[in-house]
Amino acid sequence: MDPSGRAIEFTYAPHNKVNAGVTYSPEPALRATFDLSWKDKYLAPAFWYTIAFPANPVQRYLPGYAYANAQLSYSVPWVGGQGRRPLTLSFKGRNLLNERVYETLSGLGGETAGRTLYLDAQYDFAH
Repeated sequence: MDPSGRAIEFTYAPHNKVNAGVTYSPEPALRATFDLSWKDKYLAPAFWYTIAFPANPVQRYLPGYAYANAQLSYSVPWVGGQGRRPLTLSFKGRNLLNERVYETLSGLGGETAGRTLYLDAQYDFAH
């Protein structure tokens, strides 16, 4: 209980949570990663229910979800010289299971973005 006598809310804290990941690098220039994050049911802040469900603002659990992400990266050998590989190209996939989680603080109907795929280029200027 907080000083005012109300129950302390542990919002967005799932009942259960599992994170797992694996990285495979058959050679220094090539790397593949995969990670999975699963969260069980959870509660939103109490005030949100009065906005989302004004007729019946009872605090209820929101459904759990899982995010799966993958990345394939390759450090280009012909850039940098002297054995350096400062340029890395990556193909990334985020939310591969296409989960559409209902984000409570982004308003009603505020689903998160679904599956996204993109290319990434990173250059290390530090060396």
